[in-house]
Amino acid sequence: VESVGYKFVFQSTSISPTTSDFGAIIASMKSAGVQGLIFEATAAIYGAMASQMYTAGYTIPFADWGAPAYDPQFVTTGGPGANGAILEQSLAMYEGQDAAAIPEVALFDKWYASVSGGQSPTIYAAYGWLSGMMFVQAINAGGAPTRAALFNGLKTITNFNGAGMV
Repeated sequence: VESVGYKFVFQSTSISPTTSDFGAIIASMKSAGVQGLIFEATAAIYGAMASQMYTAGYTIPFADWGAPAYDPQFVTTGGPGANGAILEQSLAMYEGQDAAAIPEVALFDKWYASVSGGQSPTIYAAYGWLSGMMFVQAINAGGAPTRAALFNGLKTITNFNGAGMV
């Protein structure tokens, strides 16, 4: 990213799955003049940070919350801090919006609804579905349900789009 002109003025490696207070990080970002945000986390962590940034009166022109923020928990947790969020996503909209256009999304949504107890699908559920698809494709390509055949089958997969989900 730096090679095309971006400059990183702040970096933190202290965010963990149990982080709930972003006050010090937000203060450091403000002090450093951060104008953009790129990091990987769960929807809950993204939402907590967005909410706390909003509460602190800190807005930045470019906040890329990442694909996990497509989860409704981001909007719920982030509240008004989630407004205007930028999400980059390589998956079809698996919460149903693309079900009519992409049969695999409709199939995923159908099966997810039957086992989820009414929960909305998350990116991790979609990744699990796609992993299962690739596993079956690799076993079939390898010709047998063995570890060696699986690895041989995986070597033959050079293009995978999850029947349009990716």
